[in-house]
Amino acid sequence: MDYVEIKELIVFAHHGVFRQEKELGQKFVVSARLYLDTEAAVIKDDVDSSVHYGEAALEITKFLQAESYNLIETAAGRLAEHLLLTYSLLRKVQIRLAKPWAPVGLPLNEVAIELSRSWQPAIVALGSNMGDRRAHIETALRALDLNKSIRLLSSSELIESSPYGVTDQEDFLNGAVYIETVLSPHSLLKYLQEVENDSGRVRTRHWGPRTLDLDLIYYSDLIIHSEDLTLPHPEMQKRDFVLGPVCEIAPNYVDPRFGVPVCELLARLE
Repeated sequence: MDYVEIKELIVFAHHGVFRQEKELGQKFVVSARLYLDTEAAVIKDDVDSSVHYGEAALEITKFLQAESYNLIETAAGRLAEHLLLTYSLLRKVQIRLAKPWAPVGLPLNEVAIELSRSWQPAIVALGSNMGDRRAHIETALRALDLNKSIRLLSSSELIESSPYGVTDQEDFLNGAVYIETVLSPHSLLKYLQEVENDSGRVRTRHWGPRTLDLDLIYYSDLIIHSEDLTLPHPEMQKRDFVLGPVCEIAPNYVDPRFGVPVCELLARLE
């Protein structure tokens, strides 16, 4: 992908764990690669179709001078996310933040952190079988849409489905939404759980009734097995009430475990 590059921008700021670093400040050196599609800019010869590197350099400077962080890792990571959210044309940002003559008591030229952040695709399944089911789901969709770190790309129709696992409960209303986000998988999961909690969900029974269920089905092509997150969502390939809505909004999304599109998983299930 094309990128605009800003090399070795010098910014005087106040980042560090020591008191004198925060009080006196020091020079930081920033390099940034701003990834975007430049085809429109090439054709139109119009700066509005690209990222104005002068304005971006000023934005970087203002951001690093506005706060004081202990770690350059924090400063660089939050700067990358800030640029992605500030410039809508950006797809990815790579940052190198260097701290010359860092106070470590040894002769060195600099310490630096280099990292990248980007908009990542994800699919979230939605369900409800308590109260006003449609209202709960619509409230969740608004919460996703209002989060500046999430872009709502498309949402499926809502379908009726029988309960899964525990059958002595009301039928569900189910759907799915295709998003892109700058949040990490675990941060996105945490936000989804906050939206669930805001709906009044209480987790007292596995597969039991719920006002709102938001399941992270896919995040890019990641396969994760951690204590609080499994990706892709376990057993989703056995659930037509998940695969159907997902197939509607992202028929060619390839499941990283099986290497086939979700519609193929749905066809196998049927």
